[in-house]
Amino acid sequence: RRELERSCLSLAIRHGGADWEARISDAMEQFARTPLPKSATDRKAAELWEVRHRNFHFALVSACGSPWRLRFWNTLTDHSERYRKLRLLRRKETAAQVRDAIGDHQAIMEAVLSRDIAQAAQVMDTHLAATEHAIAELLQLAAQHDDAGLGAK
Repeated sequence: RRELERSCLSLAIRHGGADWEARISDAMEQFARTPLPKSATDRKAAELWEVRHRNFHFALVSACGSPWRLRFWNTLTDHSERYRKLRLLRRKETAAQVRDAIGDHQAIMEAVLSRDIAQAAQVMDTHLAATEHAIAELLQLAAQHDDAGLGAK
């Protein structure tokens, strides 16, 4: 996903116009106003946060000009959401390594809207990699708990 997101993002920066920029700004504003879930049982808040998070990321790549790339982007994003949701619902655990989600996305938006392809690719890659690493750590801890007989059955 990281490679495809960088590719779509680069193309979108090259091809996107004023409407694209407005979609990004609007998606960021909605996302920034969406509170994180208060607990692991707060599924409605998690669902809304996920929808607005995805809308923001889609707005970024939406002007890439390739329906095929966007189709693959959607497929990979669908698959990654289940893992991101694990992190979102368990964000109070140290292993979740939750950063300033809004700040991260604001930095991505600023690089994209300034049309700095290299910076946008770098901050996006850092953002996605941090999520990957945190999820891997959460899954590793869950597996250790299962191996110790502490996991839920």
